[in-house]
Amino acid sequence: MFDTQMIFGDFVKKRYGSTWVYASRSSPQIERKYPGAVVITPKLQRRLARDYRSVWGREYDPAFWQMLCALRAIVQDDAFHSLTETARATVTAALESATTL
Repeated sequence: MFDTQMIFGDFVKKRYGSTWVYASRSSPQIERKYPGAVVITPKLQRRLARDYRSVWGREYDPAFWQMLCALRAIVQDDAFHSLTETARATVTAALESATTL
């Protein structure tokens, strides 16, 4: 019914390909050792984690992913607008809460 949740490592590969390296900071030595690779620093990793959570929710949690998909499906359904204002606000708040920290 729902797509399979992508794990964080696959998310990074999709975004940067398989040519990336994790380091505390970028340096000329790293660039020479790994030419063409994207250097993932702690700051970039935190940003990637935020991006991952906004799309997929928590790190590989199938039940959470199904709940997130269901909330998104409700919001995208035409019947969403016929719900009561309280119900729409509840679903919207739940979706926002699930995708942010």
